[in-house]
Amino acid sequence: MFAKSHNNANLVDSRVVNKPMLKQKSNKTKSKTDGKILIVDDEPDITESFGLALEDSGFEVDKYNDPAIALASFKPNVYGLLILDIKMPKIDGFELYDKIQKIDNKVKVFFISAFDIDRASISKKYSDLKIENFLPKPIQIAELIKRVEEQMT
Repeated sequence: MFAKSHNNANLVDSRVVNKPMLKQKSNKTKSKTDGKILIVDDEPDITESFGLALEDSGFEVDKYNDPAIALASFKPNVYGLLILDIKMPKIDGFELYDKIQKIDNKVKVFFISAFDIDRASISKKYSDLKIENFLPKPIQIAELIKRVEEQMT
């Protein structure tokens, strides 16, 4: 299936070599952060685009499309920030946040949603959350990175 010419071998080698180098660069800048970022959204395009943009900006990111798997994998004192979609099947973002808070009550959170949010009822239940904790979908990547940097540095 692979051609045996040296040109093709060099192409494959350069791809393999370059990927770890990008990861290493990302980990070096991690010192500016206070833990990893956990992104949970049932839309794979969102988790991938947010994850890649944040990794390119020097953050370490874990991504999940299933909130139940994210919860089962969650460990305390690992994450500095959660980015949670509000509307997801099985477990919504607020329920996931409640369960994570029982494991690690120090982690910060951004909720993302493409829908209108009833801020009055949310602020009754989550009095510590501010308007800054909610990000609209779609969000510009530059704005996402700016908001994350404000929370993580």
